[in-house]
Amino acid sequence: MINRLRNKFIQIAIFSVVIVLFLVLGTLNLMNFKDRWDDAVSILTIISENNGYFPDYSKIDRDKDYVQGMLITEETPYETRYFSVSTDSKGTITQINMSHIAAVSATQAYDYAKTALSKHKEIGVINPYFYMINRSDKGDYIVFLDRRSELASATQLMVLSFVIAAFCLVIVFLLIAILSKKAIEPYIENMEKQKQFITDAGHEIKTPLAIISADTDVIEIESGKSEWTESIRNQAARLSELTQNMLTLAKMEDSQKSDVFEKFNISELAVSVVEEFRPLSVTDDVEFLIDIMPGIEMNGSKAEIRQLFSVLLNNAFKYTNRNGTIWFHLYRKRSSVILELDNTADNLPDGDLNKLFDRFYRADNARSRETGGYGIGLSIARATCEDHRGSITAKKLNDHKIRFRAVLNA
Repeated sequence: MINRLRNKFIQIAIFSVVIVLFLVLGTLNLMNFKDRWDDAVSILTIISENNGYFPDYSKIDRDKDYVQGMLITEETPYETRYFSVSTDSKGTITQINMSHIAAVSATQAYDYAKTALSKHKEIGVINPYFYMINRSDKGDYIVFLDRRSELASATQLMVLSFVIAAFCLVIVFLLIAILSKKAIEPYIENMEKQKQFITDAGHEIKTPLAIISADTDVIEIESGKSEWTESIRNQAARLSELTQNMLTLAKMEDSQKSDVFEKFNISELAVSVVEEFRPLSVTDDVEFLIDIMPGIEMNGSKAEIRQLFSVLLNNAFKYTNRNGTIWFHLYRKRSSVILELDNTADNLPDGDLNKLFDRFYRADNARSRETGGYGIGLSIARATCEDHRGSITAKKLNDHKIRFRAVLNA
């Protein structure tokens, strides 16, 4: 239990850090690439609006050096590599301007222009160039911009940031693994004290219960049975059962418990437990449907799995309405063994049904007193599933039907 708690704490912490890093780095890199795109669009717009050239820097307002959102300096025209292609109204290429680039031939420029025109997009990318088409009645004017160095820089930054993030995650994982024990130490200490108290109290209660039962026997021998002695005996039996359940739950949550997992046929075990409950279906007028896949084997605690079946079936028979239905379905799905137990009921609780697995939780106190429930049986069922690396859930199928689903992965 303690190791499982610590591992869960580590998983949650690592998951939280990964999510935060992913969001931060993802946002930063997306903004970086967006800035590169916006800069490219701004430069293409400037060149397109100025007939293939940058505006004369001497004519730019010195207080407003930003043109189309782009900072223009004396060096900008010399730093920018681009070429342009003009067409007439029929789409025939009439002019190619390559005075500001050396990496492209006239033939390549012609091919780039044809490809851009075929895409029917005003702005786009044809690797490794951004392009913009300025359309008019006289023809089209296409400007291609080389932004390879900027994109390479952005890509390098992205790779570097994620490498650093991975390194940081390793450091965080090591720190969490080292410090997690200390971080949850107060909680673990509190749990240990609770378990120790339950164990000690349970053993201490057993002695007075035995004395009460013995004294009741003596009273009945001397004075005969009465409703009072019968009440004493019933309440002593209830308290004894509750004490035993609490001790069982404390034992199951003990990380040092001595139960040994073994390979066994869970299908045969399920059949034997189901047969024990079959007479109840006759006395309670309940339709008991059974669907058990034969030959399922698993590694686990046979005693705990038997108790899991018993707890869930006992709970189903307690709360199923007369002339209702209980359906017991056991099957294997890949590496998991799954039990689905459905039962009908007149009054199903609202809200989160997983509260049913909390200790001493009872959705209907009046019905629980009538049926003798303590609100601890389903807690034992959950502990059993967790002990076998699984889980258990409760779900309303409709207003009068509930399903308990236990998954065992051992």
